[in-house]
Amino acid sequence: MVIRNVDFTDVESGGDYLPEGQYQAEVESVEIKPGPQGEYFLWVFSSIELETKGMISTVTTSLSKKALWKLKDVVAALGGEAEGPTEIDTDTYLGRVATITVAKGTYTGEDGQEKTSHKIVKLFPPVEEAAPVAEADDTDDIPF
Repeated sequence: MVIRNVDFTDVESGGDYLPEGQYQAEVESVEIKPGPQGEYFLWVFSSIELETKGMISTVTTSLSKKALWKLKDVVAALGGEAEGPTEIDTDTYLGRVATITVAKGTYTGEDGQEKTSHKIVKLFPPVEEAAPVAEADDTDDIPF
């Protein structure tokens, strides 16, 4: 039997979160949550890139009037209607892809301790996929 002392102080769970950087990611879920300033959407994005596939990051968008700019940016990046009065059906955004920028930030946890997180700080429309390139060993078109 092996017994080892381990100190988990300042170690956060969630090794599946995206590190800082820019990624192509799809909307995995959107939930409406209560907050101190009113309701907000919690958007969870999952990377679709080969090296980080399935790793996630989040962004929150408040439904308060003074913070609707952020919701507008998210909706626009995902190809939704972001002008004038509109109804937002979060289910229509599931699976949609955007380019996300993830940055490291700090916040104060419920226990009063300063913690680190990686959150989405900017969203853009997705990068257009390049035309497929023929494999080097594709010999079907060689005339001999």
